[in-house]
Amino acid sequence: MQEGKTVEQCLKAKSGDRKAMECLVRQYRPLMVSLANKWRGYGFDDALQEAHVAALEAVMQYSPDVGCPFGTFLKQRMRSHLRTWGRRQVRWVDRHVAASASHHGDDATLLPVEEWADVQTDFSRLPVEWAEWLDALSPREQLVLKKQVIEGYTLQEIAEEESVSRHTVHTWKKRAMKKLRSRVAEEE
Repeated sequence: MQEGKTVEQCLKAKSGDRKAMECLVRQYRPLMVSLANKWRGYGFDDALQEAHVAALEAVMQYSPDVGCPFGTFLKQRMRSHLRTWGRRQVRWVDRHVAASASHHGDDATLLPVEEWADVQTDFSRLPVEWAEWLDALSPREQLVLKKQVIEGYTLQEIAEEESVSRHTVHTWKKRAMKKLRSRVAEEE
C-alpha cells in the first residue's frame, strides 16, 4: 500500500472506520510478528498482543503533520511499547521472587553478604525450594545466574570467560529467567 493510501486508511480508522483499522492491522501484522519475536523470551503471544495494542494506539495518535511515514511512526511506537512492557515484566518477576523469598522462610532465604561466597560455589545452601528451581536449569543457565547475580559479573565478562559471544550468554540468561518466571507463576 502506498503512503498516501496508508495515511488515508489511518485517518479513516481514526474516525471510527473498523474496516480501515482491520486493513491497517492486517497490513502491518508481519511487522508486529517480527517485533514480538524479539521478545519471545517473555512469551510470544503476550508480546504479539502488546504489539497489537501499540499498533492500535499508534493509529489513533498518528498525524500526517508528524513529518514521518506512518510505517516508521508505527514501528517506533511498537518498539517503545514493547520495551516498556518488557521492563514491566522484569519488575513483576523481581517483585514476586522477592515476595516469594520473604514468604517462604524470611531469614532462611536471605543470607548475609558475608555468606554469599559459600553459596556461589554450593547452591545446596539455598532454601530447598530455590535449590529445586535451580536444579531445573541447565548448567549454563545456572552458571550465568551464579556469575551475574551472586558474583556480580557482567554478561560480557562471562562471555569472555566461557569463550562465547555476549549474545549467547544473554540467551542463557533469558532461558533461565523464563524458567524461573514459569516456576514463580506455578507457585501462585
